[in-house]
Amino acid sequence: MNGSSGRQSLGNGQQQQQSSDIRSRHPILSELATQLVIPIIIAVAVFVIVFLGLERLGQYDTAILDERKLSAAERRDFRSEINARLEEIRGAIKTMSDEYVAEAVEQRKKEVLEGFDEFQDKTSKRIKEIENKLEPYRWLESRKDEADSLVGIDSIGTAEDKVTELFQDDKPDMAIRVAEHALDTKISGSPYDFHNLGAELGRQQLYSLASRVVLRGLEHFSQNVDLLSSGIKYLSSNGDIDAADKLTEKLQDVPKGHWNWRAFVFLGDYLELVGRFDAAFALYDEVKKQLPHEERAYAQHGGVFKKWGNYDKAIEIFEEGLRKTRKAPTTALLLAESYIEVGEYAKAIAAAGRAIEGTADAQPSANIAASFWTRAIAKDALIHANEITEQAELAEYIGSAIADYQAAMSMPDRLDVYMLRGPQRIQVLQIYARSHGISIQVDDDNKAEALLDLLKQLGESQEDGEREGESR
Repeated sequence: MNGSSGRQSLGNGQQQQQSSDIRSRHPILSELATQLVIPIIIAVAVFVIVFLGLERLGQYDTAILDERKLSAAERRDFRSEINARLEEIRGAIKTMSDEYVAEAVEQRKKEVLEGFDEFQDKTSKRIKEIENKLEPYRWLESRKDEADSLVGIDSIGTAEDKVTELFQDDKPDMAIRVAEHALDTKISGSPYDFHNLGAELGRQQLYSLASRVVLRGLEHFSQNVDLLSSGIKYLSSNGDIDAADKLTEKLQDVPKGHWNWRAFVFLGDYLELVGRFDAAFALYDEVKKQLPHEERAYAQHGGVFKKWGNYDKAIEIFEEGLRKTRKAPTTALLLAESYIEVGEYAKAIAAAGRAIEGTADAQPSANIAASFWTRAIAKDALIHANEITEQAELAEYIGSAIADYQAAMSMPDRLDVYMLRGPQRIQVLQIYARSHGISIQVDDDNKAEALLDLLKQLGESQEDGEREGESR
């Protein structure tokens, strides 16, 4: 053992000796190593300290983050709880307010209803008092519309438009008041306005008022042919022959070259009325020269002989009128009636057809209902004269006669007698047809109504045309 220790000591001594030898041999390296070790140790120490510091900071951050998450969760829970409490409070407040409002509204409603009932009672009593006070003036209410109709009547032309409108609206009393207002206020107008207003009143057979209008117009237009001739017509129709005679003299002072059909016809009517037929015939001959294509000249002239029962002379004049005038519905109708009187039924049918043809005009002069009625009578008479022997032709005549009767009855300007005699004659024709083995089928109701509607429209157009023709 001692030997081993000796050997170990010997070895250590050798190593120390070697180190000492090394240091002695390399003093620079030893010093350099010493200088390097110290910074390394310091750097390692700093690194360890920094690392531990960062680790600690990370732990702080984690702790802070956890605290934040916990705080956020607590805040959310707190907010939810607060919101829930607020909702409970709001609900409670709403319930209380609704109950309060409902109670207040009900109370207010009761108060308002009580006040309204009281107000209604007072108002009813007040209205009753006012009505009692106004009762003596109740009659003025009927004049309200009349007073309104007088507003804006500043000329005869305006008055004529208003009067025409009121007559069309079936308000004759108001129309008359407007016309009287126009005369009382002495408003002005053209000669045509005075004539048209007089014509509208004349169509309503208000001859006295029509005469006043025309005479007022003559105060301003003393030589106007329309006013003179219309004045003669209305005055004579009203029985004032003396005044009409004075206007006749004034009209005859106007050169015939300035006359129109109205002057010849109205003067002719007046001359016939007073029995001066020679003068009337001379006038008609003159109008034929002045107005050779004016059918009224022939209708007026032949009409006198027709009234006298001199049908041959009347037919002669009417036929002349049809030859010389393009459209002469009035003359053709009078000719058809004259032919029926002398038993010339076939000619009467043709003349009535000419009359119906002539009414196809904006202002027809003949009555459409009378034209269809006259043709139906002519066909009816021809059928019962037993002059038609062929069954097919007879059936055609019977059917067309029934159609003409129906057409005449459908017109708005029909005579009342048409509605009485028409169905009778249709029944007679049907009996006649059956007795000859002919079956006459009247159109079904729908087709008949459609036809009647069409014919009524034609009749209304014809009525408007006649009114316009007379006034213009």
